[in-house]
Amino acid sequence: MGDPVSAFALVSMAGVALGAVGSKYSAQGQAEAQEFNAKVADRNAALTREAADYNAMLLERQSRKIIGSIRANAGASGGSGADGSLFDILADSVRAAEMDRQQTLYQGELRALGYEDSARLSRMGAKSAKTAGMFGSISSLITGFSGGMKLAKLGGAEASAGAPIAT
Repeated sequence: MGDPVSAFALVSMAGVALGAVGSKYSAQGQAEAQEFNAKVADRNAALTREAADYNAMLLERQSRKIIGSIRANAGASGGSGADGSLFDILADSVRAAEMDRQQTLYQGELRALGYEDSARLSRMGAKSAKTAGMFGSISSLITGFSGGMKLAKLGGAEASAGAPIAT
């Protein structure tokens, strides 16, 4: 193994091994970043739902105050709940308030679903990065060692070709 070609083959194979390890760790880093992104998206989905629930509760509370105010004003002016137009106004107000509350919940759910989709995509990206890193490392090793073996054989062939060439 003293000839330069064999030494070069050995160095080449060592470089290939280091490249394969680097490929694996690079893919592992990408996978960890994707998994972190997935966790953030999951957390954002949960927070979005909580915020939508809270905002819906605030709308409901505000609507009750407004409806109570309508009733109080109607009572102060001599109207009653049995009065047709007052009943219609109250019913419309209750329906509108419920629609606003439902719309707030629906929009929050849509945003949360978007975050969950992002989390799923990130998890898929992490899995893909791990797989690509594994295959990249294996491919690099096979290609590099194949080339190194060719160089080693070339070095062995030169050494056994016969007597040194006289100059």
